[in-house]
Amino acid sequence: MNRTLRLCLFGCYACACLSATAQTSWLPARPDTGKEIRLLECTYNKAVLHDCREVTSSSPWQVQTTQATTNGHCTYTFTFTAKQDLTHAGVAVAFDCYEWSSDNYVMIPASVYNGNRQRIVNRQYATGLDLTDHDRRDLALTSNPIPQLSPEFGARSRLEVLVCNAATPAITWYERARQSGTLLLTDQGIERDGQVLDHGLIVEEATDRSMASFVISAPGVRERKPEFIGFSPSPDRGIDVKRGDSIVIRVTRVAFPCKGVPELLTRFMKERKLHTAGEPPRNLMPMSEVLTRMMRNIDARYHVGEHGEYYCPENADWMSYGWIGGLMNTFPMLAVGDEEHARRVRNTFNFALPRAKGKSGYYYDVLGSDGHVLYRDASSNCPGIGLTRKNADILYWMLKQFDLLKKQGRAESIDSQWEELVRMLADAFVRTWRKEGTWGNYLHVETGDVAVYNTTGGAMAVAGLTLAAGYYGQPEYLEIARLAADVYYDSFALVGFTSGGCGDILQNADSETAVALLTSLMTLYEATGEQQYLERAADLAHLCATWTVSFPYRLPENTPLARLGANLTGAVWASTQNKGSVDI
Repeated sequence: MNRTLRLCLFGCYACACLSATAQTSWLPARPDTGKEIRLLECTYNKAVLHDCREVTSSSPWQVQTTQATTNGHCTYTFTFTAKQDLTHAGVAVAFDCYEWSSDNYVMIPASVYNGNRQRIVNRQYATGLDLTDHDRRDLALTSNPIPQLSPEFGARSRLEVLVCNAATPAITWYERARQSGTLLLTDQGIERDGQVLDHGLIVEEATDRSMASFVISAPGVRERKPEFIGFSPSPDRGIDVKRGDSIVIRVTRVAFPCKGVPELLTRFMKERKLHTAGEPPRNLMPMSEVLTRMMRNIDARYHVGEHGEYYCPENADWMSYGWIGGLMNTFPMLAVGDEEHARRVRNTFNFALPRAKGKSGYYYDVLGSDGHVLYRDASSNCPGIGLTRKNADILYWMLKQFDLLKKQGRAESIDSQWEELVRMLADAFVRTWRKEGTWGNYLHVETGDVAVYNTTGGAMAVAGLTLAAGYYGQPEYLEIARLAADVYYDSFALVGFTSGGCGDILQNADSETAVALLTSLMTLYEATGEQQYLERAADLAHLCATWTVSFPYRLPENTPLARLGANLTGAVWASTQNKGSVDI
């Protein structure tokens, strides 16, 4: 397949595939602005919606609706009872919104942010963008295929996920023109034969974007199953029901005046457990045991080789800077406070800090055990680039460790060469910002120029420069930190997500940059005492909450995690591509 086809005609490949396979629509056959809620009967041809129509007196379903209003929250209970035997069946509830616009913000926690209206390309895992996308300041945010509302006006626009694809069973949206926000909160799904069949969470827009339907379906049936990368054939199917069988869908609707995306996320944070209660904290083991286990795990990765000794952050004998632990996993070992771990940390600094450094002051991503740069992931296709986030992590965590050593009374053990190498890194961030007004997603390590533009990948550099300003007595560092914080926060406040932190995905939303920007804003607040940074940090904390599983998801009984009795409440999803938890 040639490059042009791989680029998928400016991101519409996934939408075109959907248009080609979709059999019918969730939208009303006859728009009715006086009707906000439609009760639907569905039939499926395997994983394809074959027929979808409103329930009437002649339908094979009878529906009883109850409604309870408390403190402005309206909880609906829709009980669908079959009047006859049915096959390949399902039901759904659609909330219709007229005078819609594709400018509106749609969020399904941990799965969809700003409708996922991004440019779509097909790239293999951890290979980064095509070289034709490098050095392009006008590059649109780009993802591998993910569920999305189409960024192309006039194209078919529908996304379908299950509750298992979401951190909270919810669909939320913000209407910019109306200055209003809406949350739809629901349950995990319906129980059948001792198992839970997840609800579907579906959004579909009219081709002219004049209206949108937000659908809770039971059971959830996706035409395509989102995978680690892209999609696979969906295993979802309708169900067979007997006369008298019932399916219950409960939905809590919260509608409120809303002035922007941060306000929507604030309300989501407040209400996310309103419908499906979370669980109390679980005291699984004392923190002393956690420390013992973590020390054991990190010490097990201490490498002693011909060219040096150091803590490896991965299951290989290389030093991978930042991101997944390089020069970061040394912090807890330094905090232990004993001489043996301090010695190992010093060896790690001595091996890693002087090496893999470009003329600009930035670091390459990976250093081999032989002391030479190792090109992998995106840099294997474009040697000479480095992930911005990795360098930002190094800057922040090295300064945290210098500070820790001083607080331990070990200031004399801080090598002046370490300090100079870290200062060079801070200077590199300043020069790039002065020249580019951004740090981009990837950097040219030798020149310091941005290699891949956009994303919030440099968010942690704000915190790093803030600490550097105090450590080195350099006000310019704080000046750049403030400028970058404003740009990153304003970008988040507009689009409602952060991105660019993970080197194994492209540029879709991720939780890691959300935490990084939160940390940076809190670091600025602690350094300056200025209230605006604390308030902005709270907004980012609310974004982080959207990535965190807020309810006790019931796993299929035959899965390994279910057999272990795992409770996923509190797990943090990594990104809209990887669809995995980074912490439980």
